[in-house]
Amino acid sequence: MHPFIVESSTQGIVLQECLKAYFVDGQKGLEEFVKLYRHGGYKRIVFSGMGSSYYAPFSVVGKLTENGIPAFVINAAELSGPQLGLIEKDTLLVAVSQSGNSLETVNLVNRLDRDDIVGVCNVMDSPMAQKCRIILPILSGTEKFISSKSYLNTVAVLMMMTAALINEFNDSFKNQMQTLAEWATEYLKNVQAKRNEVMSFVEGTDIFDFIADHGSVATAYQACLIFREGPQFATYSNITAEYSHGGYLLAKPGVTGFQFDPKAPKNTIEENMRNYVLDKGGKVILITSAKDVESTDMLRVVRYPEVDAWLAPIAEALPVTTLMGWLLEVSNNAG
Repeated sequence: MHPFIVESSTQGIVLQECLKAYFVDGQKGLEEFVKLYRHGGYKRIVFSGMGSSYYAPFSVVGKLTENGIPAFVINAAELSGPQLGLIEKDTLLVAVSQSGNSLETVNLVNRLDRDDIVGVCNVMDSPMAQKCRIILPILSGTEKFISSKSYLNTVAVLMMMTAALINEFNDSFKNQMQTLAEWATEYLKNVQAKRNEVMSFVEGTDIFDFIADHGSVATAYQACLIFREGPQFATYSNITAEYSHGGYLLAKPGVTGFQFDPKAPKNTIEENMRNYVLDKGGKVILITSAKDVESTDMLRVVRYPEVDAWLAPIAEALPVTTLMGWLLEVSNNAG
């Protein structure tokens, strides 16, 4: 078994420990973050990071914006350069970095040189963390391989920050997050039994397309990255509407589309794109909580518990990292 699979198999357990630290033990930083935004005269939030830490905030910016808190995600390399002026006095920066050592993110907080930066980080004494007024720890432990535990916990912490800021850090939110963490633990505990079946399904795949909408685009972007980093597949990721403007035209045998569609409603552009890929001889792996879509020879459905759609990225990451690990195991990068 590849070491990445061993490491990533603990994602559910580490997530449960993170939730306990925030839900039961309490994190003072979460309260400080809410107070800072509400009483600091801010009108918007900008999240910034690189790689997985750049993608993770896409899971929450829509939820914040629709609740009256305009939120954006900007790559740290761009934000620390020509777009630095976007961080005005009424803009709160949330810098995201698992290690706190990402060069571009450290450059950003150093160039900005403000005393109100909020950090989401795993290493509390890192260069980035030392420049932040408030640090929200992701509590993912050590990680030797491609981001899995740290990415999942980063998304969870961002969701907790969001829920607290919009007054939804309540029992319903906590119960749903706990349900997802328990599902993740059980899914990873038993998933090896499906290895041969899943690997047989994707056999012959040359290109993976990762398609999603709203907060689930975080999963699509992250998946695209790790499939390139690990087993080094050709990959493409985008929102469904963009996919419908030409991205779908490469659908053919040898293309497997990952679609992240929490509710998978009928008669939508998402269903149309899924059917187009299938009609052109491609395959689709649908990650959803919908109960009325069934697997076929060319469509594989991975189902997670029914939760509010904006929480779906917690579950969506698991089937992605699992398959990536199996592909890594049989690629030239195994070892």
